[in-house]
Amino acid sequence: MLHGHADFVWGIAFSPDGRLLVSGGRDGTLRLWNVQDGQSIHVLEGHTHDVYGLAISADSQFLVSTGEDQTVRLWHLQSGRNLKTLRGYTGGIHDLSLRSDGKILASSGQNEMIQVWRLQPDGNLS
Repeated sequence: MLHGHADFVWGIAFSPDGRLLVSGGRDGTLRLWNVQDGQSIHVLEGHTHDVYGLAISADSQFLVSTGEDQTVRLWHLQSGRNLKTLRGYTGGIHDLSLRSDGKILASSGQNEMIQVWRLQPDGNLS
């Protein structure tokens, strides 16, 4: 069992190689875990409300998260740094999906729309 969140855990996602697991929850944090030993690698802070949607890029360099704070956030997985915060939703963002090649991200939320983003090689979303 992995312990660390202060409240409900809403979302989880494995890295493509299965070595890492990311979790997000009501406490507004994301936690990156080493699956083999159960150790927490990073605690990522930036969301101001519940974290729901999570995805790790195919090369395991980037993490994308969504939440009740109406943002999509792009993180550098190794450093835990928030690279970019995207806004544009008028309600919470509850889910996301990253295409298998890691180049296209789709997010959905309370405002009845699906937003499609392109993940650039430098880690930017457009």
